[in-house]
Amino acid sequence: MSTAASSTTEPNHAEKKEQHGRKGTAGGYSDRQLGFWLIGAGLIALISSAILVYERLQIYIDAGHSTVCDINALLSCGTVMRTPQAEAFGFPNPFIGLVGFSIVVTIGAAMMAGAQFKKWFWVCA
Repeated sequence: MSTAASSTTEPNHAEKKEQHGRKGTAGGYSDRQLGFWLIGAGLIALISSAILVYERLQIYIDAGHSTVCDINALLSCGTVMRTPQAEAFGFPNPFIGLVGFSIVVTIGAAMMAGAQFKKWFWVCA
């Protein structure tokens, strides 16, 4: 009588893992959900970076170009693009976004495909 009751009350470690599926992340998301969010946010940021690269190239062609992100005199990314800080490494900073956000999308796609990364990878990422 006591053996039957004790075996049904507390599932062992393997049963717990089977019940919860894959190991979740700190925020409570599964790896596939995190991959989905990385792809979605990465694509939005990648498209934004591509638009900024296009606008910067238009400023190179025409110095008087008015960018699409010029909202008013106070909020104007066109004036920021013309400053020396907008080219920190000798090329326009949005090029860094093109590379960086492509990596984020690739990591998300790998996670959706089932990849699991070690802790050192997440610290570096």
